Amino acid sequence: MVCFVKKYKPVTLEVKPVLGTLLEKFRIIKNIIGNLLEGILRLLEKPSEFELKEQYLIEKKEKLDTVYKGDFLWLEKYKLMH
Repeated sequence: MVCFVKKYKPVTLEVKPVLGTLLEKFRIIKNIIGNLLEGILRLLEKPSEFELKEQYLIEKKEKLDTVYKGDFLWLEKYKLMH
């Protein structure tokens, strides 16, 4: 039987934060240029019906249908999942 016990840490060994100024070489500078969302693909507002593809077969769709049956997802999100 193996038992792990956390060792008590005396108050004298605890680390306490100290207020101070950070040197310039350690500061993080955010330099955001342009629109970061410019090249991102947008999702369709009205997803299309299921289309058979090479990697996503009808068997996988039917298996997901049995797992997520009922009112688990809204119809649009259900179509988007497929």
